[in-house]
Amino acid sequence: MLNTLNKMVFFTIMFLAVCFMSFQIANITHNNNIPERFVAKIEDIHPSIFEVKPVKKKPPITHSAHLPRSLTEEEMKCLADNIYFEARNQPLIGQKAVAFVTLNRWVSERFPNTVCGVVKQRVKRGCQFSWYCDGLPDTIRDLNAYNIALDVARRVVLGYNTKIVDPTHGALYYHANYVRPYWRRHFERTVQIASHIFYRI
Repeated sequence: MLNTLNKMVFFTIMFLAVCFMSFQIANITHNNNIPERFVAKIEDIHPSIFEVKPVKKKPPITHSAHLPRSLTEEEMKCLADNIYFEARNQPLIGQKAVAFVTLNRWVSERFPNTVCGVVKQRVKRGCQFSWYCDGLPDTIRDLNAYNIALDVARRVVLGYNTKIVDPTHGALYYHANYVRPYWRRHFERTVQIASHIFYRI
């Protein structure tokens, strides 16, 4: 009996306390009588939270070299062939990257002085671009893909001298991401685009 009485007294006190607190809160809200220590004064707020800081954008990667002359019809075909056989399975930016590497080599003194010479250059272990001497017939079987490669070639050639963005950051070399050629240690890696990893000197 005593335990039951104690419980009743306890719950009655708790109920009255809750009612009192609710009344006090309602009274403060109604009269806007909020204690000063809880009020944030506008002069106390640091002005930095109102500043709109501009987003710093990185400048686009451009190149200072220029094509020495216009491409001949044969050279344009060589460039399109290289894009087609090297990167037709890549996204457009990957095809653009191969076009840039080809032209970057052309303007470099380290490589042949014609686009076709760059594309067909042979080395001790084969060719600079493996498709040219892999022993397979160089037959264009996907005309739609070749037309895309030709369009990419034209756009990159037209834009090269106007400093369009070089997605390879000036690369002269690249390889597929599933191989590890020995020469990669001698150059600076710039970027990976799709399945190709690019390097510059």
